[in-house]
Amino acid sequence: MVNLELPWKSALTVREIWFPTIGETIALSTGWRPRWLRLFHLERRIGKLLGRWERRQTLITDLGTLDSLLERMSQTMRYDIRRALSRDGLRFVDDWTPEQLVAFAASGDAGNTNQPALARLSALRAQGRLTIRAALADHTPLCAHAFIDDGRIARALHSYSIRRSVDKVDAPRVARATKALYFLDLHYMRDRGLREFDWGGISGRPGNGIDALKMEYRGTPRHTWCFDGLWLPYVTPLRF
Repeated sequence: MVNLELPWKSALTVREIWFPTIGETIALSTGWRPRWLRLFHLERRIGKLLGRWERRQTLITDLGTLDSLLERMSQTMRYDIRRALSRDGLRFVDDWTPEQLVAFAASGDAGNTNQPALARLSALRAQGRLTIRAALADHTPLCAHAFIDDGRIARALHSYSIRRSVDKVDAPRVARATKALYFLDLHYMRDRGLREFDWGGISGRPGNGIDALKMEYRGTPRHTWCFDGLWLPYVTPLRF
């Protein structure tokens, strides 16, 4: 389980709980400030919680099946990944900092509303739950991915690529770098002993390009629940 408590504005505290185990008791800290509690990645809806529930569709990749993953991909995906790994002159790193990700995201294409919060990333990193990996050409980052894990399952948190409208940016090379970075991400997580990777949701809309990319990694569809609810200090403990 990953348990975060972050200050928000002047009167509230944001509480984020990821990967709770069913039957587990979570003691919320007491205090005069109300707690805004967010629950992520629940396998099932839990009764008697007041707030907004959202049913989400996602894909789960079994990290124990990676040895045959490349062969199960489309021919185009196999070509792009192999070219990125062998001919595109890319370097892949797994030690990016939250500050680097925030700066890179700020330089990306306009219109991306899913901007990373430095305080949240720093808190996750301090708990040892955050990994940020990137693909670079020379010293220029082309794409970066951040994911969170609890030692068993990992979940996609952020994904960004270089602004393709910038002069001299090779858009096909960036696309290949993104595909290869995801491929290496999965192997990195497996080598760390993780079992599953949650792709962070899919839209389910026909023809969606991002969904099609995620599906190439042969995930299994699954529904999870997200909960947003306002909790006052006396609501302790909370049992799942």
